[in-house]
Amino acid sequence: MKRTFYLYLISFSFIILFGCKHEELLIEDESYSFFVAGHTYGNPVNYQEGLYPAFVNQIPELNTQYDFEFGVFAGDFVPSPAQNYIDAALTDIAKFDHPIHIAAGNHDRGDLYLEYFKEYYYTFKKDRTQFIFLSPTDWNIEGDQLIFFKEVLNGLSTDVDYVFIIVHELIWWSPENKFGKIKINWIGNYPGSSNYEEEVKPLLTGLNQSIYFIAGDLGAGHTVSPYMYHKEDNITYIATGMGGGKEDNFLIIDFLDNKNFTFSLKGFNDQGIYDLAVLEDFKLPE
Repeated sequence: MKRTFYLYLISFSFIILFGCKHEELLIEDESYSFFVAGHTYGNPVNYQEGLYPAFVNQIPELNTQYDFEFGVFAGDFVPSPAQNYIDAALTDIAKFDHPIHIAAGNHDRGDLYLEYFKEYYYTFKKDRTQFIFLSPTDWNIEGDQLIFFKEVLNGLSTDVDYVFIIVHELIWWSPENKFGKIKINWIGNYPGSSNYEEEVKPLLTGLNQSIYFIAGDLGAGHTVSPYMYHKEDNITYIATGMGGGKEDNFLIIDFLDNKNFTFSLKGFNDQGIYDLAVLEDFKLPE
């Protein structure tokens, strides 16, 4: 059954659109754009109710200077899934002129999150792209979520060229692999291992589609990495984030038509939004 969850909060006069497990987002215009922002509650030491203020300040420009189909929050949009934090974040989300999709991060998960947003994982198809939103448990895709993930991948339509997988944690990261020199937001959150290499990656390497894994757990402090990019065979790994006040960033993905798209890595500060770097030029630190 196709289902769509709409969250209507009358007091905020806005709509957040969430796709469920088998939804197709039907939009006639083949060209479209969306953004991906990670760790949108901001700094984990000096946080507030509501979204990261420096990011909130960019919303008018995001609404007027860009024509987004939707936005994506790649986890940790609140410091804690408490009523005051979620209500304040939703008040800020109401300022966007387009729907926001959320991949729940470790700070977001809880009964109240499920009360508002119903599910931790879901998918939708837009033109020739499948979007999959996951919420790892201690960095692992397991249980019913792993079953769901396999079902989506096994059921990919023949006209799907790209798969965008949105998560919060960099589940491909380990201090002992090629990504180990990337400084994640909080090493204490790393459980010591994940099932990415053994159970998740093998599901992707045999696919004909190009896979884009996007995480949102960087950039929350001065001493952590602000972003990353690495392409390996048919899988591209990307991470973004904000909160550190230096090189705060988010991604813009522009589909020029239903088969060609570009990445733009945007920084922002008191002066507004600017081009931070060419994302594809990033090299893993050695």
